[in-house]
Amino acid sequence: MGINISGNTDIISATDGSLTIQGADFTAIAAGSTAAPSISPTGDTNTGIFFPSADTIAIAEGGSEALRIDSSGNLKLSTAATSILNSSGNKILNQTGSILQVVQSTKTDSFTTTSTDYVTPTGLSVSITPSSTSSKILVHASISFMISGDSGHAYARILRDSTSIFNADSAGSRNTATFVQNNSGGNGDERAAISFVDSPSSISALSYSIRVKSSNGTTVYVNRSPRDNDGSQYDGRSVSSIVVMEISG
Repeated sequence: MGINISGNTDIISATDGSLTIQGADFTAIAAGSTAAPSISPTGDTNTGIFFPSADTIAIAEGGSEALRIDSSGNLKLSTAATSILNSSGNKILNQTGSILQVVQSTKTDSFTTTSTDYVTPTGLSVSITPSSTSSKILVHASISFMISGDSGHAYARILRDSTSIFNADSAGSRNTATFVQNNSGGNGDERAAISFVDSPSSISALSYSIRVKSSNGTTVYVNRSPRDNDGSQYDGRSVSSIVVMEISG
């Protein structure tokens, strides 16, 4: 096989048989690999810089990829155990307690139900996929809800998928919930809010939701009063939301 080279170029042959083509404006070297980077120090041939694909630069350490900059300019650590440290050796990214992602859903319209089974008002659920099984999920939930009349009770729970995650202990035949509104029957804003740290130990997509039910079929109202009088001096509308944050564990 012949090599045709034109212009002002030099071919430099290394002892391992590789070639470097050097011109006035460029130096071209082999792409290399994780096990044999194209640029490495003498005596440590499995550590150095290589080029795994077009517009991508990577660094190998001991025959394993440690870091890469992809074609979109993203800097990626190549293993879950890899950390970025400051000059004191402390982690500055992905350290314990860091917020990794935030997802929110806000409900600004109203909702009613007479169900005696828990149902999710439209807009009060979110989905999040943790990046590590050690991550915690901080849940902020705020709901405005009421029961009509002077009989019955309104209940609300916080669920991860189908599991209630912040619920009162069982006590006889009493209903247990995250929030309870007892015989409200009023026309104001009955609001309940919580913050709770969940430990799902999962890297699968998770759904967090606020669900409500009636104790006896009496109507439960979300973001509005039972009377809902249409006047600037009367019953107002309110808002509910659920926010989840992945916290590095």
